[in-house]
Amino acid sequence: MDEITSDLDIFAREGILAFLRAESELRGATIFYCTHIFDHLEGWASHLLHMSKGQVVKSCVIEELSEYHEIIAQGNTTPLYSLIRKWIYSEYEADNGARPWRQMEDTSDGRRPNLGLAGPIVMRSG
Repeated sequence: MDEITSDLDIFAREGILAFLRAESELRGATIFYCTHIFDHLEGWASHLLHMSKGQVVKSCVIEELSEYHEIIAQGNTTPLYSLIRKWIYSEYEADNGARPWRQMEDTSDGRRPNLGLAGPIVMRSG
């Protein structure tokens, strides 16, 4: 599910997350949850999948991820957010300082999708 809770208020978001957790635990369902909002997700995920430019960069069981546990041991109160932020900024640095808003040159219909963290499709003018 891609950004299923991004436009919800706190009450609705907590309700959806509780429902998904129950489905996962009671039915053994796998929930693939894509988000950029990390609050209240600590302890929720069993696995992490990091993708970049359409490719899998890392796929792992969160309990086996030493980076995550090191961040927790340092007393960080937002370890999931901090880990993902570290991965994203490391990627930008490895890409010679590319900015999060880097864009494709063109698409067949003239639109240029934002290739950063998130954002709208931008119409090309001129």
